[in-house]
Amino acid sequence: MIRSVGRTGPIKVAALVLWELRFDLLAILAIAALMVPIPDAIQAESATAVLSVLGIGATIFIGFRNSNAYNRWWEARTLWGGRRRHCSGHCARPDSG
Repeated sequence: MIRSVGRTGPIKVAALVLWELRFDLLAILAIAALMVPIPDAIQAESATAVLSVLGIGATIFIGFRNSNAYNRWWEARTLWGGRRRHCSGHCARPDSG
């Protein structure tokens, strides 16, 4: 975890994000490398298609990661709520002793 946010803070954050997305970025680059045509005449015509496919791929990868993060957050929230209900139930009961 990044604790200091000095002059190099944004660089550390960018490096951390790139490190976490390394496999996704490599997959996108591999797909793009397969889709880029070799001849220059065709390359100029399909440049927009390659960029749109890259955008779609990045959207799918980032959306999947975002969905997983939300599911983890929701699970933690429900577990924490259950723990709070359990503890408040014990605190509300008078001692039987």
